[in-house]
This record gives sequence, structure tokens and C-alpha cells, in this order.
Amino acid sequence: RGRVDLVLTNVPYVPPSYRRASWSDMPGAVEGEGDDGLGLPRRVAEGARELLAPGGWLVVQLAAEQTAAFRSELRAGGYADDSVVATLAGDAVVAARYGAIAGSEDERASRS
Repeated sequence: RGRVDLVLTNVPYVPPSYRRASWSDMPGAVEGEGDDGLGLPRRVAEGARELLAPGGWLVVQLAAEQTAAFRSELRAGGYADDSVVATLAGDAVVAARYGAIAGSEDERASRS
């Protein structure tokens, strides 16, 4: 428990704007996703809390339209220092620390 510094994932995600047009194309990915399409990424974030060492990073690829809701959930779940990077394909990558110590890198280092 709490031994890894990074959990990196690109689980199936189906944004609401895409779901209606391709429901039959991706039934396995859609199942259990919920109305916002964040079912699997949400479960990864919950499970990563058990794996990550304090200050460890979770990195998840999502649709750009899902990032605001997902970042909000991450913050409510104990993640901090979150950021978003757009991909060339138009999706987004969200990175956040779990159990991070507040403050600058220097302040965190001096507390260790």
C-alpha cells in the first residue's frame, strides 16, 4: 500500500457528446460509465489512492470536455497540484498529486 510514485492510465472514456453517435460501436466502454462518461477514470482515481505514496502522481487521459468535472472530483478526493495538458488529438491529460504536502518544492523538501 502506498508504494508507487506514478499511476499512468488511458482507460476507455466516452464523453457525453460522443456517446450517442457511437453507442453500438463501443458497448463495453460505455457500460458503467455513467452520464458523464467518467466511470472508469473515476474508479482508477479511487484505486490509485491505495497505490500511490504520499505526493505520488496520477496521470489520466480524458476527453477535453471532461477535465473540469474530473479535476473537481480529484480535488475533493484528496488530490492536489492538478494540471491539464492538451494532446495533439484534441483530448487532454490530467495530472494530479495524491496526499501532496502544500507549499513549494523547497518547503516540501525541508519537511522531509
